Amino acid sequence: MMKITIEQILSYGPCGSYNTAEKIIRRTGIGWPATPRCIWNCGINREHKLWALCQAEVLTVSDVAAMAEIVLPVFESLYPADKRPRRATQFQPIMPPRPHIIPPAPPPLPPLPPLPPLSTIVTPTLTSTVGWPSNSTRS
Repeated sequence: MMKITIEQILSYGPCGSYNTAEKIIRRTGIGWPATPRCIWNCGINREHKLWALCQAEVLTVSDVAAMAEIVLPVFESLYPADKRPRRATQFQPIMPPRPHIIPPAPPPLPPLPPLPPLSTIVTPTLTSTVGWPSNSTRS
């Protein structure tokens, strides 16, 4: 069974209420490492539970959206005028890459060709009378 450690939670960059091991232990009141079910059943608020489980990749955004689709009919039957939850499920959030997942580096670029020697580069010279480049090879 999957277990989540305090070190994992701290590596995700939690808010100030949970930014030390002592705060996590005190606020959750559970033994660590903890199973996802244990985290879900602990005494912290739902938003913090969902954050921890999504960061640990136990729940994905798709999982949370699927859960919302299940409970939306119940909510809408109790509060038919409140359209906020339905509107919230109708967009696909743009999630930034998680800081603890580093993508592989791209392949290196091929080397540049060597520059020609300076002696082979022809530079035009200006004449003082006409102002056009002179060409010593022309007769």
